[in-house]
Amino acid sequence: DALRGADPVVREHHATIERRGAADLPAVLVDPAAVSRSLQNLIVNALKYGGAPPLVVVEARRAEGARREVSVTISDNGAGIAARDLPHIFEPFYRGGDAMARQIHGSGLGLSLVKRIMDQLGGRITVRTDAGKGSAFTLHLPLSPEGALASGPTEQTASATGLGDPRVPA
Repeated sequence: DALRGADPVVREHHATIERRGAADLPAVLVDPAAVSRSLQNLIVNALKYGGAPPLVVVEARRAEGARREVSVTISDNGAGIAARDLPHIFEPFYRGGDAMARQIHGSGLGLSLVKRIMDQLGGRITVRTDAGKGSAFTLHLPLSPEGALASGPTEQTASATGLGDPRVPA
């Protein structure tokens, strides 16, 4: 659903979306619509701040170690987030210096809303950034008590001309 919702922006940016994920992901305990909106926000941000042309990777996997969660990472091939902006990116209405300089449209609410949704769902959001190489935002979603397996594609690449199967393991 998130990829389908982002399709107009994918086409506008002539972007490539690459999807990766394990076939045996356990079910997560979340509000599907809220997670879809969060993922869509992260995908659209990756397109807006990504390289030219944008490459966005959506990867779902089960967390290693003691954490009982599934992580979904949205990464881009953009310039990364400036160190001075990083502590503030989840604050409402915060717009980084790069967004202002490049006149990238937005209100500065998206990441704060994603963080709020994750907090309310018992999950969390983390970010990794590398100057000149891009950023990766990860949603950490709590596992369902039943531990049932989720279904979805294992790996797929899509371009602006067709996203193929829009399901992402969640």
